[in-house]
Amino acid sequence: MNEKGICIETKNLCKTYYNSKQGVHVIKNIDMEIYEGDFTIIMGASGSGKTTLLYLLSALDEMTSGEVYYGDRSISKMKLKELVNFRRNEIGYIFQGINLVPYLSVLENVAVVGKLTQRKNRNVVESCKKLLCDLDLEDEIYRLPSEISGGQQQRVAVARALINDCDILFADEPTGALNTSQGENLLDVLSEINDKDKSIVMVTHDLKAACRGNRIVYLKDGKIHGELSLEKFRKDDLEDREQTVYNFLRKRGW
Repeated sequence: MNEKGICIETKNLCKTYYNSKQGVHVIKNIDMEIYEGDFTIIMGASGSGKTTLLYLLSALDEMTSGEVYYGDRSISKMKLKELVNFRRNEIGYIFQGINLVPYLSVLENVAVVGKLTQRKNRNVVESCKKLLCDLDLEDEIYRLPSEISGGQQQRVAVARALINDCDILFADEPTGALNTSQGENLLDVLSEINDKDKSIVMVTHDLKAACRGNRIVYLKDGKIHGELSLEKFRKDDLEDREQTVYNFLRKRGW
């Protein structure tokens, strides 16, 4: 039994997309729990429902039926204003596409999200500078996205997701557009964030990225097809960890 607190719980969670002829059942009656402080990885073949599940867990998409609970609060019961505030203040999201505003500086790209919480402008700017420095972006603060590398852009996206001190950080294939070195640097950042007890839920198709998690949930045809529990990530056991994760995935047809 997991002794950690539960931060997200789903019950009979379903998502169906409808076209002119029929419904496509993408997520099928999923019951799952996400635990506080975990680095949870969601994996599966293309079309298995990974990103859809992430969108449902983070309240970025509406479920067809079932429930997603944050504590005793059901997302489906939230009124629009409450839901907007929930998304702004309690979750952070790193999208697969970096989506930085090209004509805003690095600092402005992060600050524009911080200002949504209606904090004083000076406080927001100072918080942004500190966070960007913590992510080794102090020399890029006033540059445009086009003037920094892809890996640096993705770290700006991480800062943007963290600026409102979210309870849970979601990430959708955050290393997908990065080269090997940039991807490893970003994973190091995410591991450091998780080491500070920030809960992370990440979708990935990459074995090395999956090894950063201490729990892997595998989806197949919209259902959970297996789970793997691991110790917290350490680089000195990476080879054994990769083999364990690979064996788990191979048994599920990955």
